[in-house]
Formats: sequence, structure tokens, C-alpha cells
Amino acid sequence: MFKSTLVHVRHASKATRRRPSSKIQIQLLQDIPNLGVKGQLLMVQPAYMRNYLHHDNKACYTTDGPRIPVVAETIEVEKAVPAKQAVPKPTVPEQSAFTLSELSDLVGSLRSSKSQERTGPTLNIASEQTSEDYSITELQESLPEIYQLDSSVLPLDKAKLAELLFNITGSNIPVENIELSHYESPLKFISQVKTVGKYQMIISSESEKSSVTKLIQIK
Repeated sequence: MFKSTLVHVRHASKATRRRPSSKIQIQLLQDIPNLGVKGQLLMVQPAYMRNYLHHDNKACYTTDGPRIPVVAETIEVEKAVPAKQAVPKPTVPEQSAFTLSELSDLVGSLRSSKSQERTGPTLNIASEQTSEDYSITELQESLPEIYQLDSSVLPLDKAKLAELLFNITGSNIPVENIELSHYESPLKFISQVKTVGKYQMIISSESEKSSVTKLIQIK
């Protein structure tokens, strides 16, 4: 006689685990085009440091603290020179400028409304969503406030910018989650940067319904 045996089969979870961040902090010992300036602290992938930055004394590890004085990127503000014997002119009330957080929220709401318009009526069918391998908090910490690039990257489109961001963050950011605009016109988005100057970059997350805003300086 044969004995019946019950076999329990466990089904693997379909949920995609977010990979832990493996970036390390380094300090640049030279000005590196498209990355940063001498003395700046950055978070990069270990392989990028080991295979490129560590050669020719381009950067050092900060295990024992920074080797040289730390350089913090700041936004340069041009001081207006007062005109001599200026004739008073009628003042016109100006619209208040958007803050970075207000602008990020506005872009997020615009993306959400456009996504709903394209989707139309929703069906009651369960489907898996592609998980993003980055978070807004990680990008806020790993990207500098002003991302300095050399003019050799021009013309700079979203696909090329996504590759440059991968070198720093180690995350594959979809081009549709990146918006570019002139610094003076933050709500007029452009497809690519063709000339030197100051620009604004917004990276959004569909899963978190949030975004981060950084500045790009191309010299």
C-alpha cells in the first residue's frame, strides 16, 4: 500500500524589495568635470570610486575625516549697482516667486492630473506596478544643491542627464521622471539644454507622489 504525502508549496512574494543604498562618502581632491569641485563631499557608488575617482588621486575616502578643507557649493547672487540720480518710476506689484518646495508640489500635481487624464476609467483588475529603485530622500541627500557640469556635455538632454545622475546615485531614473527648465523660468520646461548657464532640474517619483528640485550650473 502507498502512503499519501502532502506537499506544501510556498509561493514567493511578488513584491519587489527595494535594494539597500550602498553609496559611500568621498571627498574630491581635484575639480572633476560633470561631478564637482575640489574639496566637495559627495555620495557615490563604491565601484565608481574604486575604478575611476581613486586613480590619479582624484578623490579620497572620508573614513578618517576630510583630507582637505570642505568646499560647500553656494548660489552666487549678483549685487545690483545703484544707478546715479535715478528717476523714480511707478512701482508695479510683482508676483511672489515660487519656493522650491511649492514648485515641486505644483509639478507633482500636474503630473498626477495628466496621468489620470491618460488613464481614463479604471477597471477593477489587479496589476503589478514597476517599483522604482530610488527614493526622493536618497536623491535629496546624495545630489549637491548645485550640480556643476562642463560645457562639453552640451547639448544635454534628459537621457544624457540620467546617465550622469547614475554615476552619483547608482539609480536608474526614468527620463519621464526628469524635468528641465531655465532658472529664470522654472515652469517653462525644455527638452534639452543647448547653452551654458543656470538651469533647474526636477526629479519626481510616481510611487511616492513627491519630487526633489536641484540646480544645474553649466560653465
